[in-house]
Amino acid sequence: MNSSGIGVRCALRAATSVTITFSLFALSLSQAQLHAQQPADIVLRNGKILTVDEGFSIAQAVAITGNKFAAVGQDADVMKQAGPNTQVIDLKGRTVIPGLIDTHLHITGPGVYAEDLTPDATRTMSIDWRGVNSKDDVLNQIRNLMEKYHFKPGEWLYFQNRLEFSMGDGGRVDSSSRAKILYDDLNAKELDKVVPNNPIVLTLGIPDENGLLINSKALEVALQNTCATWHRVRLFHMEIRSRIRLSFQ
Repeated sequence: MNSSGIGVRCALRAATSVTITFSLFALSLSQAQLHAQQPADIVLRNGKILTVDEGFSIAQAVAITGNKFAAVGQDADVMKQAGPNTQVIDLKGRTVIPGLIDTHLHITGPGVYAEDLTPDATRTMSIDWRGVNSKDDVLNQIRNLMEKYHFKPGEWLYFQNRLEFSMGDGGRVDSSSRAKILYDDLNAKELDKVVPNNPIVLTLGIPDENGLLINSKALEVALQNTCATWHRVRLFHMEIRSRIRLSFQ
């Protein structure tokens, strides 16, 4: 083949590439325009919208399409995003704030917000270590609490051990004998003697605040959840592999 023939083929390929690229661009542009023309799913109007943008501006209304904000501004402008099926909510001057995430929340210690809730409602109790001299003293306390509140079988129960085994910031230091009871003498089998039908959790004090002592029922539930999660992951991987094989057939 001579050089002129090669040049023609290259030109045809270049033209085809440009045509395909332009077609894809036009398709994506039309899809974007279509999405922009879709009415909002929800419009919140007549409110105080705290945007938390760079200027911490306050808007009057917001439109939401899917899981994204479609418009933020004054009522008249945002209402242009509404359609016949849009849910329009009149805030009547109420404030809308962004979703807040507390990066350090002790959910078992809500303080004054739960001061009127009893242990049978929160299923959270504290072990009184002032008179504890052996593991049996701890187990007897747990047994008495179970008899007092009549928890239903299967309900998770949380027991707090407010002990401190570190000397940080001038705090108290609990005795090594208490540490031995909590860390060495108590275990899942001992807890099973007093709570066989409920998954229970005991905290391990400070500094091991995030360490937990659990009974056999809690371990059983945890393993069931782990196995179920692993099974779902395995099925997902099998589906992905199947899709990959089909794409090459």
